Amino acid sequence: GLLGVSICVFAYFCLQIGVLKGDGYSFPLLNLVSSACILVSLSQDFNAYSAIGEIAWSAISIIGLTSL
Repeated sequence: GLLGVSICVFAYFCLQIGVLKGDGYSFPLLNLVSSACILVSLSQDFNAYSAIGEIAWSAISIIGLTSL
């Protein structure tokens, strides 16, 4: 969970300072990895609402990756 959140915050920070671009593969890929890490952590202490949010985050990231 902590790794996933760290990746998510890092990706967003890099986007804001211009290191990453929102129209490339890096940002949605980092978001996908982040949400996958968080989903894995939810297998220990499951929370349905968090899982739904992370599944949606993953789906949006996949849509972003496939539309490039």
